[in-house]
Amino acid sequence: MIKVKQLALFCFFLGLLFMGSCSLPVKNKPTQGGGGVLVFDKEMHNFGQVSYGDVLGVGFKCYNKGSEPVIINEVLLSCGCTEVNYSKAPLEPGDSLYLEVIFDSKGLQGRQVKKVTVCASDSLRTHDLYIWADVMN
Repeated sequence: MIKVKQLALFCFFLGLLFMGSCSLPVKNKPTQGGGGVLVFDKEMHNFGQVSYGDVLGVGFKCYNKGSEPVIINEVLLSCGCTEVNYSKAPLEPGDSLYLEVIFDSKGLQGRQVKKVTVCASDSLRTHDLYIWADVMN
């Protein structure tokens, strides 16, 4: 009797987990009703060979090609060696802004690939940007 209750409880929680995951937005698939459309001029940048300890930056220009303002809600970084500077003001339709990504190679060596995820209020919701460098001693 106890095993039947444990199995039923397990199935119940498994079903809740499955139902909850179905409601998550699908990455890079447009959602309905998002009037803002954030478009980047590029999504990748290669710094090439850099010296150990170099601090480098690159600008990713983005445009609002939609009909409503876009707000960048959050920027997620894959490493403490990167930081991002950008305007927190809403991006009006037709306007553009730069996201400045700064990479510090101190403490790193070899091929480094870093991801910056931009979470915005546009129809795609998330945008992945990548930088990479070959850090030489």
